[in-house]
Amino acid sequence: LVELLTPVVKAHLTDTGYHICDQAVQTLGGSGYTRDWGIEQLLRDCRISRIYEGTNGIQ
Repeated sequence: LVELLTPVVKAHLTDTGYHICDQAVQTLGGSGYTRDWGIEQLLRDCRISRIYEGTNGIQ
């Protein structure tokens, strides 16, 4: 059961995290892309977590 649910949970959490970070960037507008707020780093980290150990579409 764990082997079946692990990819599903990973896909859900990484997609949700990415959408939250994307909304934060959109909320800050042009400032969201600068290093002043740190949101740009979170967005990059969330993006790579969707790809790391297999993309969400494959799992």
